[in-house]
Amino acid sequence: MAPSVAAVAARSAEPSSPAAGNKADAKTSIVRARKAVKTPEDIARQRELERDRPAPIDRGRGADGPPTATTSAITSAAAAAAADAVAPDIGGQWAAPISWPINAIHSVLTPDGKVMSYGTDPSGAQGAQLYYDVWTPTTNAHSLLQHSVRTDLFCTAQTVLPAGQVLMAGGDTRGITPDKVNGGVADVNFYDPVSSTITAGPPMAYARWYGTAVPLADGRALMLAGIDGGGAGSGVPEIYTPGQGWRTLSAIPNWPGDWFYPRAVLAPNGRVVVASSNQMFSINTEAPTMGPIGTLPKFLNWVLPWALFDRGKMLMVADDGSAVVVDINGRTPVVSTVAGPGPNREWGTATVLADGKVLVTGGSAQENELIDTAFTALLWNPATGQWTTGNAAQKARLYHSTAMLLPDATVLSVGGGSPGPVLNLNAEIYSPPYLFDGSGQRAARPIINTAPGQLNLGTDFQISVVSSQSIQRVTLVRTGAVTHSTDFGQRFLDLPFTQAAGSSTVDVTLNESPNILPTGYYMLFAIDNAGVPSIAKILKVQGGWTKVADQGHTFTLPASTVVQFGQGGNWTQKTVNGDVSCRSEFFGMNPAPNVAKTCHVLAPKAAGVTTGSQLTTGDRTVAAQGAAFNTTSATLVSYGVDSRWVDKVVTGAGSCNTSFFGTDPAPGVTKSCVADTGTAAPPAPAPAPAPAPAPAPAPAPAPAPAPAPAPAPAPVPSGATLATEGGTFTVANSTLVAYGADTRWVQKAVSGTVPCTNAFFGTDPAPFVVKSCRLTTAAPAPAPAPAPAPAPAPAPAPAPAPAPAPAPAPAPAPAPAPAPAPAPAPAPAPAPAPAPAPAPAPAPAPAPAP
Repeated sequence: MAPSVAAVAARSAEPSSPAAGNKADAKTSIVRARKAVKTPEDIARQRELERDRPAPIDRGRGADGPPTATTSAITSAAAAAAADAVAPDIGGQWAAPISWPINAIHSVLTPDGKVMSYGTDPSGAQGAQLYYDVWTPTTNAHSLLQHSVRTDLFCTAQTVLPAGQVLMAGGDTRGITPDKVNGGVADVNFYDPVSSTITAGPPMAYARWYGTAVPLADGRALMLAGIDGGGAGSGVPEIYTPGQGWRTLSAIPNWPGDWFYPRAVLAPNGRVVVASSNQMFSINTEAPTMGPIGTLPKFLNWVLPWALFDRGKMLMVADDGSAVVVDINGRTPVVSTVAGPGPNREWGTATVLADGKVLVTGGSAQENELIDTAFTALLWNPATGQWTTGNAAQKARLYHSTAMLLPDATVLSVGGGSPGPVLNLNAEIYSPPYLFDGSGQRAARPIINTAPGQLNLGTDFQISVVSSQSIQRVTLVRTGAVTHSTDFGQRFLDLPFTQAAGSSTVDVTLNESPNILPTGYYMLFAIDNAGVPSIAKILKVQGGWTKVADQGHTFTLPASTVVQFGQGGNWTQKTVNGDVSCRSEFFGMNPAPNVAKTCHVLAPKAAGVTTGSQLTTGDRTVAAQGAAFNTTSATLVSYGVDSRWVDKVVTGAGSCNTSFFGTDPAPGVTKSCVADTGTAAPPAPAPAPAPAPAPAPAPAPAPAPAPAPAPAPAPVPSGATLATEGGTFTVANSTLVAYGADTRWVQKAVSGTVPCTNAFFGTDPAPFVVKSCRLTTAAPAPAPAPAPAPAPAPAPAPAPAPAPAPAPAPAPAPAPAPAPAPAPAPAPAPAPAPAPAPAPAPAPAPAPAP
C-alpha cells in the first residue's frame, strides 16, 4: 500500500545522516533489498518502473499551478531539514532554486566551461529526440535547442572525446517507433560545443539503452551492457576510436553483471574494472578477455552513489547506508569497510570536489518515492574517513537527477523525475564549505592568471597566480559526464608542485600514467593555505607510452617518471628516478607470467633514456605444481596458470603449491611456478640437460622424470581445432572432444554434427573467454591414416603381434631428426619390462588435463 501524504511528509522530514549523530526513526526508516537487473524478468520490471506518468511540474518557484499534496509534502520536509542548518564554513550553502528548460537527466561539462544537458522535452515528458540545453554558468544564460537526428537521447551513455565533442551512445526506441518505448537503439550522436549542434555518427553493432561509457587511456571509449530494442541484454562490449568507428569485442560474448549502467572504470594496470551488484570483473580490452576478480561484501546497486576519488580508489555506498572503499591498484581489488552516509540515498549522487572530498546529495529510502527523502548534503573526507553533515537543499533530487562539479568549485544539482513523483525543471547550486571563511562570509580566493591549455603526461609546466598568494595544493578534476548516479569519467588527483616564497610562479609536475589520467579534459585548481580553491582553468591532458627496453635489459632515467612494465593488456607501473631493471623483481610484480615483457616510459621522457646492460629475456618455468624449487637470490616467483597468478618473493627453497603461496589462484587446475630468466637458475632445471646425455645410467633417469612434467603444465588438447565457440563441427565416429580455452577444458564423446557451445557441453569451463572445440590428442587425426598403414603391416609377420606398435609409431614420427637416437632407446626398453612402465605414465597425463 502506498504511504499517505502525511506519512511522506513526516518521513521526509527525518534527518538522513547517522554519521553526524542524526538517526532516522527505526519505525519509519525503510531499507529495502535492492534487486539486480540481470534476467529478462528484471529488465521487464525496470522498464515498467520507467514508464512516464503525470506528475506536478516544479520550475524552481514551486509547482506550476496550485500546490498539490505531493509538492506540499516536499516543501514541508525541506523546511524541516533546513531547521537544522549549520554555519556555511561547516555545512556549505545552497543558493535559491533556478529554472531549467528541461529535466536534465544527462549533464555534461564541455571544454568551454558550459553545461550541455538533455533528457526530456520542455514539459518534462520523456522523449528527448528534439531538445537539448546549453547553459553558461557565468551568466546563467540558457540556449534551448532542437536537433534533427532521429534518436531519442533518453537514457544514453555519454563521454567527452579528445577533440571536445560529446559522444552519446544508444538511446530509446521511442525515437524510431513511438509505440515502442524503453528499449535500446544502436544510434550514436555527437554534440559539438563549438557549433552547439548535434549530428549523427557511425552506429554501434549492438543496440543499447542504459549502457555504460568508459573513457580509455588513449581517448577511445568503451561501451558496456545496456539492453536492446526487444528488452534483452546487450552483452558484447564495443570500443569507439575517434575517426575510425567501432570495434566489437566479440571474444567477450557473455555479460555477467547488471545490464543497467554497471559501474566501470579504467584501472591503473590498464584494465577496465566493473563493479556490479556484489561482484567485480576485469576486462582486458586488448586481448580481449573478461573474468571475475573478486566480490563485494555488500549489495552495491546501480541506483546508489559512488565515486572514483583517488588513484585507483572508489567509494561505494551500500543499500543499508554503509560504505566501502575498493582499491584497484593491485592485481586483485582490496575492499575496506568505511563509515557510511546512512540510509535514504537511493538515486543520490556522489561528486568529487576540488579538494578531493566527496559530496553526496539527493536520494530517498525507496526507488523514486518520496519516502525518507534526503535533502541534507553530506561530505566525506578521504583523509579521515569521516562524514560531515551539510545544509539542506529545497528540492527532492531522486531518480533522473544529476549533480556535477563546476569550474568555480560549486556543484550543480539539477533535475529529477520523468517519471514523477515531481518533474524538477529546476536546479540548485551548492557552495561547499571551502568557499567560506570562519565568519561565514565568502572567502578571498586565489586566482590563476595563466595556465597552459594543453598538457602532455610526463611534462613539467607552470601556472602563474596573483603575487603573494601562497599555494598549498594543485589538483586536477576531470570534467563531468553524469547520469543515473554515475559520472562516466570521474577522476581526481593531487599534483606535486613547488613555489618559491613570494613568487607568483608555480612549477607543477604532471608525471602520471594515462591509465590514471586518461586523455581528456580536466579542471585545474590552485588551493591556498586556507584550503580555498581558485576558479579552475580547463585544460586538455593527453599522453602515451614509448617502449625503451625489453625484459631483462637495464636503462637509466634522467629524471623521475612513470615506467610501465608488462605486455598486451597486462601491466604494472612504478615511478622511478635513475637506474631501472626491466624485470619482475624490480617492479615487485609479474603482470604477465610466461610472456615476454617490455618497459615503456611516458613519451616526453623517452629521449633522455640511456640504455644499459642486456640479459636473457623472458620467463621460465621453475617447477611444476607440487614440486620443490630453489633460488640463489631474492626472486619474484609467480604461481598459477594462464591469466590467474599470485606472486611471492622467494629466497632459497620454495614449494610450488597453494600452501606455500597462501592462495589458490586457479582452483581445480594444474598450475606451475614461473620466474624471470634473469634470476639465478635453481638447481632443479640444471639436471634437465644432464638427463639427455645420461639416459644410460639408471640413477640418472630417476631424476629425469621430475623435470619432464615441467613442460607439461600447459594441459592443452594436442589435437586439431574443430571449431570455435558458436560454430559446428562433424566427426564420423564417436570421438572424445575437448571444449574450453587456455587450461580450462571439459571433454565429451561426440559423433555426427554438433555445436561448439556451452549448452551442448553442459557447462562454461572458461567464462568470458572465446573457447574452441579440439581433438583431445593427435591420435584421432592420424586414426584414418593407419587404415592404409595395415597394408605394409601384413608384410612383416610380427606386425600383427605388436598390435600396439601403431600407437608408438606416431611418437618417432614427430621427431625425424632424432630418429636414430630413439631407435636404440626402444631396443633396451623392451628388455627391462618395469622400465617402460614409468615412461608411459607421463604420456596419459596430458589427456586428463583438458
